[in-house]
Amino acid sequence: MNAPFFKGVTFGFYARNGYFSSPDAKIQIDRIAALGTEWVCIVSTVLQEAYCSLRPFRDFLMTPADDELRDIIDYAHEKGLKVMLRPMIECWDGTQRSHINFPADWEIIPGKPIRYWGKWFDNYIDLTRHYARLATRARCEAYGLDSELNGTVSQNDNWLRVVKAAREEFSPAP
Repeated sequence: MNAPFFKGVTFGFYARNGYFSSPDAKIQIDRIAALGTEWVCIVSTVLQEAYCSLRPFRDFLMTPADDELRDIIDYAHEKGLKVMLRPMIECWDGTQRSHINFPADWEIIPGKPIRYWGKWFDNYIDLTRHYARLATRARCEAYGLDSELNGTVSQNDNWLRVVKAAREEFSPAP
């Protein structure tokens, strides 16, 4: 059985707030469509202070606003492209997201649990729910989880929680 071949482009890597509303963003979508590309993965940059911060957040300077994401998704659809929305974490301190890492969740002092991973993933699930709902409302054909989170690969149970949350919130457009 042959797997389908997807012709796609990632668009908006590190695009600052306001870019997706710019004339240049539409020109880029026009160019992507003119190449015969079928899919565009629109990236929304979400920040956290450092690789060891527990809370990713939308930043007024760097994170595209929801309305501009909706507008560029609508424009891509008008051009005949299928859209995957994918939030992507970056660190304000310049550390790459592949370095996000914490000590294991456990308890040394009775009654004082260490829950760095659990807390980070709780917040990541909030991020996932928000953007998966937005992708559903915008009629995206796909929703993508972040990439290059190398330090998190050992967190199978937490990733299963993220996938469950994404599946609860995202319904792909037909």
